[in-house]
Amino acid sequence: MVTGDSTAEPLARQLCGWIAPTVAVLVIGMAFFYRLGGYPLFDEPNDAQYAEVAREMVESGDWVTPRLNYVVFLNKPPLLYWLISSAFAVSGVNEFAARLPGLLVTVGTLVLLYVMGRELFGRGTGLLALAVYASMPSTFFEARTVRPDGLLTAATLAALLAFVLALRSDGRRRRHAIWGLQVALAVGVMAKGIVGLLLPSFPIVAVLIAEREGRLFRQLVNPARWWPFLLLVVPWHALAAWRNTGFLWDYVVQQHFLFFFDRKVPRDSVPVALPVFWGAFFMRLFPWTVFAPVTIWHATKQLARGPRARFPPVLLLSWIGGVLAFFSLSPARLEHYALPALPAFALLLAELLHRWPDETVTRQRVLRVHVAALAVVFVAAGLIVPGILQSHRWLAPAQELPTLARLYFTILAVASGAALIMSRRRPRLLAPVICTAALLSVPVVHRGLAAIAPLDTSASVVSILATVPGDDPTLVFDAPIEYQTCAGLNYYLRRKIAMLRPRGFAAPAYLHPYEDDLFIGDDSFVDLWQRQPVILIADPLAASLRARDGITRGPFVVLGDAGTRRLLWNGRPSAVAGGQ
Repeated sequence: MVTGDSTAEPLARQLCGWIAPTVAVLVIGMAFFYRLGGYPLFDEPNDAQYAEVAREMVESGDWVTPRLNYVVFLNKPPLLYWLISSAFAVSGVNEFAARLPGLLVTVGTLVLLYVMGRELFGRGTGLLALAVYASMPSTFFEARTVRPDGLLTAATLAALLAFVLALRSDGRRRRHAIWGLQVALAVGVMAKGIVGLLLPSFPIVAVLIAEREGRLFRQLVNPARWWPFLLLVVPWHALAAWRNTGFLWDYVVQQHFLFFFDRKVPRDSVPVALPVFWGAFFMRLFPWTVFAPVTIWHATKQLARGPRARFPPVLLLSWIGGVLAFFSLSPARLEHYALPALPAFALLLAELLHRWPDETVTRQRVLRVHVAALAVVFVAAGLIVPGILQSHRWLAPAQELPTLARLYFTILAVASGAALIMSRRRPRLLAPVICTAALLSVPVVHRGLAAIAPLDTSASVVSILATVPGDDPTLVFDAPIEYQTCAGLNYYLRRKIAMLRPRGFAAPAYLHPYEDDLFIGDDSFVDLWQRQPVILIADPLAASLRARDGITRGPFVVLGDAGTRRLLWNGRPSAVAGGQ
């Protein structure tokens, strides 16, 4: 006879199993929310660019064709713009609303990471993976950076989780999992383009081959099953192509194929060398970089333990390897392109830490040596990094940075020392202890970002312009090839900015009809400079400023530097204190 209590027990166990991850995600989320709008948007990385396109989307009411500087801007898919625009529509245009979607996506990534860890290894590993990922400073920074890479990371993780569920189910549940896979892939494509479809495909293909899953393969490649993906992806692309001549050519050929080979025109980003890309990946693993070799070694050892034990490492190693190999082959790589591989590493390290108590005495000692090395790294960083920050010319005005860096690494050093002491009896507490220290240091990291922000934002341009007497002068931005760096000026001034045409700029096809509305030539600028009040805004570190010196004829005033902007005014030198 089955009693009512016996049916309730599994449900009670399930509910209890969700208490720990729910509390962990809530605590981490609350810590990451700390003063989210407490400093202005950065010019680089492209915080202001995505926020400004979203602001103009709300202002124009056109959610199909993104605009920047009030001119069509179709370099990226619109999902992030839509999310930020929705936040602006609810809470107004401000830094908090601009960063809110990215932070919520990061919190969602933590939830997905726990579920993936639970599916692959068990609840304990899922919790540790959550702690490992949240303790990476890279995770905190990306939660507050306004760009689509966090969305791509979450979409890649969600797609692979749906694939795992499809692999382990059949019938209706498999069909639903495949639909979930398609939704996740659509999110990736609408956030970052075709790469959102490619990155999850590498581990999916590897697992299908390793597991000899011919039936699931046939279901995945059946075109009739892909209507959810097409329903989510095709409408915007079709509307954008219908409204904007040249969009499909630029989007498909330029932004994807030619960009991969660094042949896109205009070449509006500066790629990093291969060693820099790999070095940035290992830096983003911090503070767990010390554990990277033993983590990969442990995962490769699992490949020889039979089909059941082989599946998770095949998935996770091909996930990391696919991301790193794909972008290593592209000469157009940027350092943050490795972000989607970080959750896979967190899962591998979490599984290693969870197995720690069951390992041999020798392997336990090896792991304790790694914890000791972690403590040494923190102590050394606390001694070395403040000096590096002090000697860096660009960071010199942020005088509190060395003190903040010293405090940050002291907190982590104390935590790693405590973890080392506990490693004999409670080795699985390593990740939670480091994660707790990282959360306690959030106010310190925030202070550091707030100290750096004035050095890399257009926000302070507004206060400098307030010192200019008389009528509002015409503002002209001395644009580089990556002309979208004007976005910070648009965002904080709430107006269109005239731009000098960048030397060597070749407009994409969709922009051809709008070039005259977007740029002015040197001759027009000279005429403007001589006839009426003008402020030229330029980057004091860029060669373009030196190239433009010849066209700013006559006396002018250097109004000052605002972050990465220098303001030159053709007004009377005596009109502004300190004029030259």
